[in-house]
Amino acid sequence: MFRKKISLLISLITFLFITNSFSQIDPYLQAVSPNSIHINWIYSEETSKVIYGTSPDNLENEVIGSYDDFCNYNYHSIKLENLAPNTKYYYKVMSGNLSSDIFSFKTLPNPGEAVTQDGHIRLLILGDNQLNNERYEKFVRAAKKKITEKYGPGSPDDAVTSIFMVGD
Repeated sequence: MFRKKISLLISLITFLFITNSFSQIDPYLQAVSPNSIHINWIYSEETSKVIYGTSPDNLENEVIGSYDDFCNYNYHSIKLENLAPNTKYYYKVMSGNLSSDIFSFKTLPNPGEAVTQDGHIRLLILGDNQLNNERYEKFVRAAKKKITEKYGPGSPDDAVTSIFMVGD
């Protein structure tokens, strides 16, 4: 009887974990260049679509992508191409009836061109966040505060070229 209860509890926890894992779409970016970027996410649906544009109010471009099934997870990947160098874009990803929030990224400048108006390349490197949301959120708030202190008010991504999330 005890084993049945433990088995049922483990099944319930697994179900809640999997259900919760797929209740939102959290895209991540890879391989940014002056003219392209890869947008990736994991979600249970099989449809892959990204809408994007240079304004969050006008996501006029659409790209349909593909996914790979790996151990019952659908890994979606879409490459946006023919982008303008050193330009901020806004995007939203969609799978099935679910869509992400609107996020942004900035393409790299052409080689030899300045990234920021003052000609600097600034990187924010974050690591060892251990999936502890409270600790991680506190860490990100502190980084944002430091960027604002050093480079003035406004969006941190106007002062920082790239943010790297490294693991341990």
